[in-house]
Amino acid sequence: MVGSNRRPKFQTPNRQRIIDCAEELFSVSGIDGVSVREITTKAVVDVSQVNYYFGTKESLFEEVLIRRVGKMSEARRAKLAGLNLHEKKEVLTPKILTNFAMPLFGESLLERNEMSHYRFYEHHRSPQTPFWHIFGHHLGN
Repeated sequence: MVGSNRRPKFQTPNRQRIIDCAEELFSVSGIDGVSVREITTKAVVDVSQVNYYFGTKESLFEEVLIRRVGKMSEARRAKLAGLNLHEKKEVLTPKILTNFAMPLFGESLLERNEMSHYRFYEHHRSPQTPFWHIFGHHLGN
């Protein structure tokens, strides 16, 4: 089951730390290469807190993904809002494509010193990984 609604969504320092540490570890080793125990050790929380906040490692992964996609969307909106829509299409089209694609590759996130997101996507780009299942689920596919 993807994204149980029965879990608390409120932010606490422990919940945030779990998500932060999970993202870092998933970006290095992938979802299958990281155990819940590794995440909780890095986050300095009890294993039971992953169950309390997320239910499963897959739901935690989904939270990491949702946060990352949200940051990318914010960066895209900001970049696209700055375009002059009255420019010639030959000039505007490459700018739109560049400003749409750059957050995926990290330009705006690099400015905030966040390198792990690129490795995160690189690890989970195969259609067989939970990333694509969750991503499709959130797109309504």
